[in-house]
Amino acid sequence: MRDFIFKNVNEIKFVYNFHAYGNMFVTPFNAIAGDLLEDAFPVQFALYEEIIAEGHPPNGLKVGTAHDLLGYTSPGEASDWILAATGIPAISPELGTDDPATNAFRLDTPELVLDVLDQHYPIIEKTIEKLLAKIEFKQVGPADVDPETKAFTFTVEIRNKGLKDMKDFTIMSA
Repeated sequence: MRDFIFKNVNEIKFVYNFHAYGNMFVTPFNAIAGDLLEDAFPVQFALYEEIIAEGHPPNGLKVGTAHDLLGYTSPGEASDWILAATGIPAISPELGTDDPATNAFRLDTPELVLDVLDQHYPIIEKTIEKLLAKIEFKQVGPADVDPETKAFTFTVEIRNKGLKDMKDFTIMSA
């Protein structure tokens, strides 16, 4: 995996390292008891926050490090290494729901499997949406209209939303 990730570091935009069991979104960094994610990787931290806030996660989803959620550290966790070594956002969701029957390493019925997948799919969908490049325009000042010509001016804020590299094509022409 290390070789694959380093070989494709410019193409990989996000890594999900799915686990079972539980209803958790396990964020880096799991090898320590402290919480350094927000300070060390603020852009990735904000992305994780947006995905959870906008992604309609399963009811009762817990978010944090292994230490925060489970009370122990987890040295060697893949998302820790990927984020630290490459800057690529990586996360380790523990797939489950608020149904106690899904808090197991093995789900015993196809219905449980489908329920878990259905409840986690919106998070994956939101992640993909966040990775696509898009421009956000926001008017930040009042519009001034010339009463004679009806010409107007206004101030806008333009920013890139998403993680896709946008340097190879024109965003806007004026």
